[in-house]
Amino acid sequence: MKSCVLDSLRSDYDLVNSQQRLQWEKQESMLERNHAMELNECKNKVEKIKAELDEAQLIEKQLKHKLELQTETLRNKMEELRLVTERTHETMSLELMELQEERMELEDAKVNKIFNITLCQRDLQIQLDQVLQQAQDPNSKGNSLFGEIATMMQLQGSRAGPAHLERLQSMLSEKNSEIQALKIKLRRPEKVEMTLKAQPSSAPVEMDSGDGTYYTVLKIQLLNSVKDAERLGDELFMQRMKSLSESQRALELERKLFSVVRALKQSQSDNIKLQVKVE
Repeated sequence: MKSCVLDSLRSDYDLVNSQQRLQWEKQESMLERNHAMELNECKNKVEKIKAELDEAQLIEKQLKHKLELQTETLRNKMEELRLVTERTHETMSLELMELQEERMELEDAKVNKIFNITLCQRDLQIQLDQVLQQAQDPNSKGNSLFGEIATMMQLQGSRAGPAHLERLQSMLSEKNSEIQALKIKLRRPEKVEMTLKAQPSSAPVEMDSGDGTYYTVLKIQLLNSVKDAERLGDELFMQRMKSLSESQRALELERKLFSVVRALKQSQSDNIKLQVKVE
């Protein structure tokens, strides 16, 4: 009985032992497969990470090289900008100095011109008083009047001003009026001469030699007045053109000064912006 029980127990033990061994071998095989798979995955991950690391190192080297190139380029640009800024400042400084000198010269010329005009106005007033005094004297209405006017024109020269232009216009108007008056006076002796020619030869009338002289004087005065009027008109035109030229020159200088100042401000603004970008 015992031996049967022992055989039965031994048989059960062997069966259980065999099952346990199979199960253990199965689990061991499964664990080995899982371990191999995990190990393979780890190897793949390591290879991937290594490839990414190599790529990152390569990118880092490229970025470093690019940074060095950009740094060198920026350094060169900064040096060029510094040189350009220095040259621009020097050029603008010279231009500003030239403009200031031209402005001072214009101001000096303006002061001298005003002073000369004042002197000429005083001289013209004296000459005008003398002409008016001679005009009131009937015996001095000959060539002396035109000689005084010509003298005043020579004293004026090429200097001009608003008052001088008005004075020239007034003198020109007076001269035109004088020409008209002389023409009227000339018509009277011509009418007398035509009347005398129309009379019969049986009653000749001698013409006073004084009338002939007066007629000649009137002709001379008329010619002189026409010449003086033409001279006054030419001088008035030249003075107007000279005033217009000086005004245009002053305007051109103001425009040039404004352009230089604007360029200087723009250069300073660009320099500040570039410095901010560099910082």
